[in-house]
Amino acid sequence: MAPCSALAAEQDAIVVDGLASESFWQQAQVFDQLVAVEPFTRETPKHQQRIRVISLPAGIAVHFDIDQPPEVLRTKPNTQRDRAGPADRVNVVIDYDNQGLTAYNFTVTLAGNIEDGIVGRNSFNADWDGDWKYAVQETEQGWTVEMLLPWTITAMAPVDGDTRTIGIYLDRVLKSTGERFAYPAIRYSQSDYVNSLAEISVKNYAATTSNWFPYVSMVYDQVNDDVDQKVGLDWFFRYSNAFQLIASLNPDFGQVESDDLVVNFSAIEVFFSDKRPFFTENHDDFKLPLPDEGELIYTRRMGANRDDGKGVANIDVASKLRLASSNSSLSYLVVREEDFGDDIGRQFQVLRPRLLLGDTLIGAAIMRTEKPYFDRVADVLAVDAEQSFASGLKLRGQWLQSEIDQSLTEKEGGGAWLTLDYNPVAEWQHTLEFLHYDDDLQLSDLGFVQRTNLEQGAYFGRHVQTHENWNMLKEIEWVTRLSKSRNQQGEDLPDWFRLSANLRFANADQLYLFYRHESAGVDDLISRGNGLWNKPAVNLAILEYIGARRVDMAWGAVYEQGQEGLRDYYRDYAIGLTYFFADQLSTEFWLGYRDSQDWLIWQQANEFSRYRSHRGSVDWQLDWFPDEHQELRLKFQWLNIDGVDGQRYTLFDRRMNASGQAVEDLHINTLGFQLRYRYKLSLLSDIFVVYSRGGFEQNNDTSESTGQTFSDALSLRDADQLLFKWRMHF
Repeated sequence: MAPCSALAAEQDAIVVDGLASESFWQQAQVFDQLVAVEPFTRETPKHQQRIRVISLPAGIAVHFDIDQPPEVLRTKPNTQRDRAGPADRVNVVIDYDNQGLTAYNFTVTLAGNIEDGIVGRNSFNADWDGDWKYAVQETEQGWTVEMLLPWTITAMAPVDGDTRTIGIYLDRVLKSTGERFAYPAIRYSQSDYVNSLAEISVKNYAATTSNWFPYVSMVYDQVNDDVDQKVGLDWFFRYSNAFQLIASLNPDFGQVESDDLVVNFSAIEVFFSDKRPFFTENHDDFKLPLPDEGELIYTRRMGANRDDGKGVANIDVASKLRLASSNSSLSYLVVREEDFGDDIGRQFQVLRPRLLLGDTLIGAAIMRTEKPYFDRVADVLAVDAEQSFASGLKLRGQWLQSEIDQSLTEKEGGGAWLTLDYNPVAEWQHTLEFLHYDDDLQLSDLGFVQRTNLEQGAYFGRHVQTHENWNMLKEIEWVTRLSKSRNQQGEDLPDWFRLSANLRFANADQLYLFYRHESAGVDDLISRGNGLWNKPAVNLAILEYIGARRVDMAWGAVYEQGQEGLRDYYRDYAIGLTYFFADQLSTEFWLGYRDSQDWLIWQQANEFSRYRSHRGSVDWQLDWFPDEHQELRLKFQWLNIDGVDGQRYTLFDRRMNASGQAVEDLHINTLGFQLRYRYKLSLLSDIFVVYSRGGFEQNNDTSESTGQTFSDALSLRDADQLLFKWRMHF
């Protein structure tokens, strides 16, 4: 391996063609000592890969030279952006500031498709889409990939001098065997993954850019016979590493990606990711995860359903500003919805200062959400700190304070959490987590949190197990979690114990085993504030098979058995098939069925209904890539639930008491359909034509056959629209 030294030579302009024929590549740093990390044997690969990295005025250039002779199966289906999993591929991960906080992933497949995203602690966010160049060349004995990652691709701290130290990770994935070879020998699943990237020095360049994204869109609503036309502009300006501005005028925040169908009767809302460009470009300063899969800034709140209940809110103006020095940054976000001045729309503001002092990073988030329709202003202050130690120890914490002013009434709440990560070696991880949210803490005006009024202590452990004498089985990854919880009133909530094992086989198949025990405890959410329930202990077991691709197809299956409601059982079955008609045309089909003896749902106040239920689901997707510029995608989802033999229950004295009264059957039928055509003018310039249709039906008739129910679903038409969108990049 070449020494990790700064490169000072001047370079010619790069042509990204996959060949790396320019003379400056002779001065690149070379990495050729990759080892197996999936399975985690650290074995040397049978076939070699040689990777070169060099810093240019235009950006960081990376070239992969992959040996893959004809006898090694090449897997190269065409896929949508950010869905590179089914293919042979290479990955580059870069932490531009080498602070171990945030890194950026760039993936190119053998078919020339890409994936990019933001990597954090135990997280990978593929919603981010960067502007970068790539090319693939295939030969008889292998293939090559060339990437150019511009200096303007993300915000980064200014540095003094001509050299920048970055963290880097390089790998290639051989899909037919399920193997991943990497440098350094680390895995995405490690909590200290971003901290463990290899340090290299590259020549640092200043860059200025101004990117304009004008758009025009038209939506024809066939239900209401209405046409909505919009014209707007997004502007991304970067003067230097120290100054960045993103502004949107009349932004188009409509999504061309459809959300999955969800029917949720629980007291906890469902989290949805966000693919809107404004909230993915240079957004890592505002990515503030909370324990238990929460988010302090949940961007789907912005432009969500209007407070007056009359459809979805449009956004008039949105802007992000970032100022930075070598050890500090200040970021500001503002989003104002339509009709804010008329006391209907909302306004969201976030100020985010950060300061690096040695190995300690200190930050704050000052947030305000204004909802004039409800005469409500929600202020949240968060102060966070992170400290890394050379021994593999990492300490993170955050203090939270909320102040709600609504209708001349003020309410304050507070909270804090602390996480201690210990990674002695790559095969082991230990995490301790402590959390305190008081009863009056309110984060959901802008954030996403499953619950407050909580005190919790938890342990998370991970161990990767391999053995040189194993033949068929190559690796087992064990994960366990234990948690102890109670609310602020001293009531013991259900405790959790989880244990899972992910088995990787030599033929690239995987088997996933999961067990969870939830102890008896108080459920203080289920009645929506109308009483406590002494919930019984329940268990859950899951068995999932993930089959590798065999010639033109791959199978998957899931069996789940658990207890719910008053502790009776349910069983869930799913089977799926992915079929590749050609590398350019594939389909995926999943069929699911759930049979429950104890479906308990809240109705009102302290009243509940308990059913036997049957649920059927269909998920079908078809992807066609006629050429490198065109994509056609069909997505179809159907979900049907029947609740029968219902009995009314009343929550009293912490028990569910049968009233002896029957309740009417419950029938739910919902469908979502989308046909999307995309023409790629360039990497971030597209034309979309999207037809979407869907509907939801709920009644008491469970007498229809499956065929008749499916036929009824096809006639549902709560939404029926045709969208045209043209977004250009200048």
